[in-house]
Parts: sequence; structure tokens; C-alpha cells
Amino acid sequence: MASKPVTLNVQPRGKQSTLPQATLTSPPNKRPGKPIPNLPKETKIYIQGSTADLYERIAAESKFSIHRLRITLPKGASIPNDKSVTVASTELQDGDTIQVKDLGKHTTPHAIHAQPH
Repeated sequence: MASKPVTLNVQPRGKQSTLPQATLTSPPNKRPGKPIPNLPKETKIYIQGSTADLYERIAAESKFSIHRLRITLPKGASIPNDKSVTVASTELQDGDTIQVKDLGKHTTPHAIHAQPH
């Protein structure tokens, strides 16, 4: 039996602040997230597809690096970027909402230690 695609509502995760000073005065773990350009309002995915497919779809639709994304359920549970985990196993259904966060740029340990002395 072939599965039909489900529609998931997409929301940015984190507080979206218009105050430029908010990032300077907020504690580090409460800083507002940066908005993700072109984040779609909804996306379609096969329920039997992998969660890695979901990450790839959101990254492609938003023209954003897959390595900077975290997708969570509104309850806060993280959805793994894993080819062996299906969308159905996360209990997502048609019309449910997912939240997407920009994790920011990643710095490799090599880049940190490669600075000249």
C-alpha cells in the first residue's frame, strides 16, 4: 500500500526579537533565534519517509544548510536527522506542527586550534 504525503505546518523555533540589543542583554540560553530565510509555512512529506528526508526537504525549501537546522515537536522533543527513523515513528500526522531552529554556524575543533601562535 502506497502512502500519501502529509502536510506539516512549519514554525520557526525561538523568540523572534526586533530589538537589536536583546541578544546582548539576554542570558546565553535565552537568546532569540535568528530567523531562517525562506522558511516555508508548510511542507509535504511521506509519512513512511525518513526524518532525514524531512530535514533535506526543509533545507531545500528554505535554501538553508541542513547542518544548521534542528527540527522539534512543539512539546520540545527533537526529531533526529536519521535515515533509519521514519516520520511515522515520531507520531507526526497530517496537519501537525513542527518547529525549526537555526543552530548557528559550527566551528570545527581544527579551526580553533589551527591558529598561529
